[in-house]
Amino acid sequence: RIAALLEQMDYLLSQVVEDPKKTLNQYSLVTPSAQKILPDPTEPLDDTWEGAIHDLFSRQAKRAPDRVAVTDPNEAWTYRELDAISNQLANYLLQHGIQPKDVVAIYAHRSSALVLALLGILKVGGAFAILDPAYPASRLVSYLRIARPRAWVHIEGAGELSQELRDYLTGLDLSCRLTLPNGKASFERSPWQDYSSRDLGLPIQADDPAYIAFTSGSTGKPKGVLCGHGPVTHFLPWHEKTFDVRASDCFGLVSGLSYSLLHRDIFTPLFLGATLYVPGLNDMESPERLGNWLRQTGITVLHLTPALGQLLQTVSERTLPSLRRVFFAGDVLTAHDMTMIRKSAPNAKVLNFYGATETQRAVGYYEVPEHIATQALGGKQAIPSGRGIKDVQLLLLSASGQLAGIGELGELYVRSPHLATGYVGDDELTQQKFVVNPFTKKSGDRLFRTGELGRYLPDGNVEWVGRKDRRVNIRGFRVELGEVESVLNQHPAVKVVAVIAKDFLVEGPSPTSSNELRLVAYVVPDLDRPLSIDELRSFLRAILPDYMVPSHFLILGRLPLTPNGKVDYEALPAAEQSRMGPTEWFVAPRNDLEANLCKIFSQVLGIEQVGVNDNFFRLGGHSLLAAQAASRIKEAFGVALELRTFLESPTVAELARQIGALLSAGQTTAQSAKDEREEIEI
Repeated sequence: RIAALLEQMDYLLSQVVEDPKKTLNQYSLVTPSAQKILPDPTEPLDDTWEGAIHDLFSRQAKRAPDRVAVTDPNEAWTYRELDAISNQLANYLLQHGIQPKDVVAIYAHRSSALVLALLGILKVGGAFAILDPAYPASRLVSYLRIARPRAWVHIEGAGELSQELRDYLTGLDLSCRLTLPNGKASFERSPWQDYSSRDLGLPIQADDPAYIAFTSGSTGKPKGVLCGHGPVTHFLPWHEKTFDVRASDCFGLVSGLSYSLLHRDIFTPLFLGATLYVPGLNDMESPERLGNWLRQTGITVLHLTPALGQLLQTVSERTLPSLRRVFFAGDVLTAHDMTMIRKSAPNAKVLNFYGATETQRAVGYYEVPEHIATQALGGKQAIPSGRGIKDVQLLLLSASGQLAGIGELGELYVRSPHLATGYVGDDELTQQKFVVNPFTKKSGDRLFRTGELGRYLPDGNVEWVGRKDRRVNIRGFRVELGEVESVLNQHPAVKVVAVIAKDFLVEGPSPTSSNELRLVAYVVPDLDRPLSIDELRSFLRAILPDYMVPSHFLILGRLPLTPNGKVDYEALPAAEQSRMGPTEWFVAPRNDLEANLCKIFSQVLGIEQVGVNDNFFRLGGHSLLAAQAASRIKEAFGVALELRTFLESPTVAELARQIGALLSAGQTTAQSAKDEREEIEI
């Protein structure tokens, strides 16, 4: 780094001598040697069209029709079967008024039927919008307002619709509503059984819409990103050639429905002619069961968020020997994460992908060395975001709009002919975020402005530093802090609010501590109305997904302001790792069992003092931390707890009674009534 600094100083002085009239920020720090390893923003990029997503799948159906395409705990579908039935679904949709570029909403869970629905919608030329039943009904209604679907597909196993959703759907002008059953036997009795199984063969172009993805919005409302076929099918051949993923691989569908990872989980194996394995709801109920499912199915390739990778670290003492490729994306990956995932998957090569909803797929990558330590990263904990994939450049631009030199802080722009179309119904935001390349000034040469900050490392890889705006990632989910503030301000007893994201030091599944980013809300109440933290949580959970609900709340008399009257976020009182939002009165543990549980809660949550009446989730806990607590409880008491047990008995006192009863009865597993919709939040 020092050598690069000296070279930059020499290069800067030579420019000053040559043209001393420029202002300082007009000179470049990209030295001649740096030019050889940094991207050239004027270099032509290939925009070759690889074909539609479903066409790449159909090629494999012709090559290997009897190979298993997708399998779940109940049955397996061959490529021939999946191709034929998705063609029937496409023909049914066409005959019921669905035209190319129409949006079809899917109310779905992880299932083989979801894969079928996606293919059928794409084959009719439509774009899908997936609605996750785990989200609040009001949130899903806001998604429907953005997407304006022409058809509704309800996958039977996803559960019943809420009254709010049913009421909203009644008012929509839908060409058709369809329920997809679970199981091939049920499909034979479906409404489209008499429709042709021939491919419609509709012409699809690279920019034609394939799906709408939803993200948190800085204005207080979610936004929809319109995504085309081109970026996905450009990524798939590169993915295959670069990382040796193949038809013999077994892919696991474990990503959440709101992630772009879901599309890689599904479309990569279908492009390769590989097999996609779908876990059952029971397999996702606990880390232990998830680990057993991964071992039993022999999964070889996984796309994960770092948060889900941390969950796998708690599965058990047994490893996952079949895993040979693990691709991370969606959040910052740390050296500590790498140390732990290698204990769980010792035979896996690990890749760190970088991307955004607006880029549709991973656009940057970094292959993590086999033996990595914090020292190997120059003392940095974060794994680099890497460099651009084929026909993608990660451009770091200085404040003056020039390419940043090595070590110089810059804003990250993604340059590629393969980007999302833009934001649904928001041309102004699309123009702000998707800009013409200032180095070529060609209208078709677009950059996506990410709002993230980074530096080029001496080898040309990008090191992620932070963000310019108020967007954060919570457990891999994208969150606009302004949206959380906007919803909180809607509560009638809230006068004003500020929300920040803060690192909390918690003990992970090993003796090594790690930081976890959590939301903290500072609330100034209306003095004329009573206000409780439980009331605020319930209010938010009825509107926002769980990951957007702050873990901690602080009630203040007023918010600190800057001289110009804006909230001074830097001056907010410290959200210390103490008891925020627990019960009003502290009750100390009364026996060894409660004392040990208080200690486990304290270690996992990063809370200094925990009482027996304190609620795990009110203290900032969530399902991933509950999995870590369950692992520690099993180690301490030999009792395996399901996630459901934490939900039913969230306080130390209640959990101690559950464990005490199991120990007295000589049992080692807490069995509780099964809720078919309950699964690990990922």
